[in-house]
Parts: sequence; structure tokens; C-alpha cells
Amino acid sequence: MKSEKQIQNEIRVALSENGCVCFRGNVGLFYTKTGIPVSTGLPKGFSDLFGYRIADGKMFFVEVKNEIG
Repeated sequence: MKSEKQIQNEIRVALSENGCVCFRGNVGLFYTKTGIPVSTGLPKGFSDLFGYRIADGKMFFVEVKNEIG
């Protein structure tokens, strides 16, 4: 079974080969030296991949799941 990351990478390549610009939504959580949590990236629930078609600027958003979810 492919990981979600592998599936995302395959989708990104296919989109870029077909006239699209695609971005992966990076998110994460880290703690400062004093233990304060800092959230980075996009808000919870934002699509895994997003971008636009070069020809007309139409935006797209893709949520990626593998067989496990």
C-alpha cells in the first residue's frame, strides 16, 4: 500500500506535467524552549494539495487519502 505522501507526490508530478502549479500544505507543531506550543502552516482541515492551472488561473484543492484514510 502506498503512503499518503507517495500518493501526494504522484499527484503533484501529474499536475505539473499537465500545465498546473501545485503546492503542498505544510503544517506542524513545535515547542519553544519554554514549552509554549507554536502551530505552523495552514489551518486544520485545509486541503493537502492546492494550486492553479496556468492556462486560465483556475484554482484547485485536493484532499489525499490512502486506503487507511
